[in-house]
Amino acid sequence: MEPLLAFVRRRWKPLLGVAVGAGLGAAYAHFVGCGAGGCPLTSNPLIAAPLGGLLGWSLTGWGSSGSDDEGNRR
Repeated sequence: MEPLLAFVRRRWKPLLGVAVGAGLGAAYAHFVGCGAGGCPLTSNPLIAAPLGGLLGWSLTGWGSSGSDDEGNRR
């Protein structure tokens, strides 16, 4: 349990970005996306949510090299 908490403490911003992005992606597909099914990305919330999560992850800088595992700046 402790390694999981340490991971979440170190990566809370990207995890929050993934959660918010997935929620917004699903909401966009549900409320705005095309209902006829002709647009594969926005017609299904189960497809739009992971794509929104990926966008949220990329915007928060998951892969940035700000610090190593011990918390030391690089």
